[in-house]
Amino acid sequence: ATGWLDRGWVDARAWRILGRVHEMRDDLTRAEAAYRQALAIEPDDFETLRDAVSFFWQGAGNPAAAAGLLRDWNSRHP
Repeated sequence: ATGWLDRGWVDARAWRILGRVHEMRDDLTRAEAAYRQALAIEPDDFETLRDAVSFFWQGAGNPAAAAGLLRDWNSRHP
């Protein structure tokens, strides 16, 4: 999957899954990049938001980033 993504394949679900894979491998830098790419492609995808918030809150230990994602989501979905 990473070959397609590296060549510019635009699929938020694939990027989200790749983020989860990197997270499970404790590669937090690559996980964050994959989640952010997924959100850039489909900012209104709830599954991506859920996984990214979980990652930032628990995996990366960055609750401020998680809260920022939730505030952004809430501003677009009142």
